[in-house]
Amino acid sequence: MSVQAAVQPTAIITGASSGVGLWAAKSLADRGWLVIMACRDLAKAEAAAAAEKSLADANAMLKEANEKLAATEKALADAKAGADKSLAELQADVAKQVAAAKADADKASTEAKDAAAKAIAATEKALNDTKETANAEKAADKAATEKALADARLDAEAKLAEATKGAKEAIAESKRRVYAERNTRVALLELRVRTKAISEDEYKAQLSELRKEFAQ
Repeated sequence: MSVQAAVQPTAIITGASSGVGLWAAKSLADRGWLVIMACRDLAKAEAAAAAEKSLADANAMLKEANEKLAATEKALADAKAGADKSLAELQADVAKQVAAAKADADKASTEAKDAAAKAIAATEKALNDTKETANAEKAADKAATEKALADARLDAEAKLAEATKGAKEAIAESKRRVYAERNTRVALLELRVRTKAISEDEYKAQLSELRKEFAQ
């Protein structure tokens, strides 16, 4: 880098405490120039410099608030996507378990019927006793099947309730973050209007837009 390129451009602006002079000083300072404000009224010059610093600070705070808002919105979207995915996976798992339990019950019932038929054929001479035994076995198989179905249903309902609870907690946390973000942005607007960074009318208009945004 040459010596000439390394030297910061410098400008001396007269009447820089207000009007065109102030505008020119701000414009050059924003472009990286070293600006020397030549003013007759030192108090006005200091006030203009302080106002410019307050505006820069407010802009920095606004940028930080926007970054936090973007992070909050991303976290909210991630939380919702995770909750939706968990609920879908749980419902699929419950359906799979119910189907498996039903298949097992059907198989057990078929096997029980086959065993009863074989027992009846093998004990034809003692038909009455065989019928009672077969009925007892069928009743036991039926009770076992009903118990298996009831247990599977209870387990599925418990998992679904747990997933629903988690989803509600995620939604509640998301709402809390949105509420906190709204308060932060309102506080920033109030700070900007107190520091005269924006006018009262601009403050009211931006506050109205903010309320509409969070009302959606």
